[in-house]
Amino acid sequence: MDKNCEELWNHPTRTFVYDSKVSSDGLYSLFGSYENITCVDRDGSILWIYPVDAPVRSLDIPDNCEYIVAVTDNQKAFCLNRSGSVVWENKFRSPNNIKISADGNYVSLTTSLRKLYLMESNGTPLWNKTLAPGTKYAKSEISYNGDEIVVSVNGAISGYDRSGVLRWNYTKEPASIFSLSKDGRYSIIAANDSLILLDEEGNETGTFPFDEKIRGVAISSDGSKIAAITSDELYYFDNPDAELKKSAAILEDTLQTPDTGEKTPPATQTKQSSLPVLIIIFSMGLAFFFRNKR
Repeated sequence: MDKNCEELWNHPTRTFVYDSKVSSDGLYSLFGSYENITCVDRDGSILWIYPVDAPVRSLDIPDNCEYIVAVTDNQKAFCLNRSGSVVWENKFRSPNNIKISADGNYVSLTTSLRKLYLMESNGTPLWNKTLAPGTKYAKSEISYNGDEIVVSVNGAISGYDRSGVLRWNYTKEPASIFSLSKDGRYSIIAANDSLILLDEEGNETGTFPFDEKIRGVAISSDGSKIAAITSDELYYFDNPDAELKKSAAILEDTLQTPDTGEKTPPATQTKQSSLPVLIIIFSMGLAFFFRNKR
């Protein structure tokens, strides 16, 4: 869909799609099912299909679309190139979530056995962390250049730097779902019937109440747009804190810039498509619904 929820294309699938991702420019979409990973272009035309021997639990794609990473139910993590050929694969005990930084250089992976891994895009491990006792499912998100790795564990949200140092830990409200902006400046979390916005230090900067439980959330690359889905509605709105920070930065820059008398034409800002946000939101909501049905 486009940002107005107008359908652009659709694809029927033989089996349920557990995860889907869209490149930030909207040029590539990925779908992982029981049988394969499918890559389609902006018009919905199939580019390639990679068969798998176990259901795809999680997959991700960077901005340059050079690599596709995925984990399957048979404890396999692997990386494909843009053409759908294998770059590397490895075995992990109970992997359940995988992410690749938008610049394509770093991969984070969590397992059901309380482990968080950071790897280079070629599969070389950099470090791993043992997560809190009682962890059954951990989800990670990674910023554009891998400087920020945010993890959800047992209702808490934690932020690590690229070296694996814990920078902050948010435990005020139990978080069931969250999303990190690619620039690493904001995390949006769902706590029952509210959305809570956190900055890069884990501090609350805003709360958005809803009338019903939130099933999925997403935030744009620069943190300026937020999307959420409930059982009945899809929401798409501005992040007021991002606008305030932008205005403050412009004001500070204006005050510090000497008046030389020369007029500089304003910079042109390219407006990115919100298609990735909307498709991810719907896939998260549907996956949650069907898993509850099983």
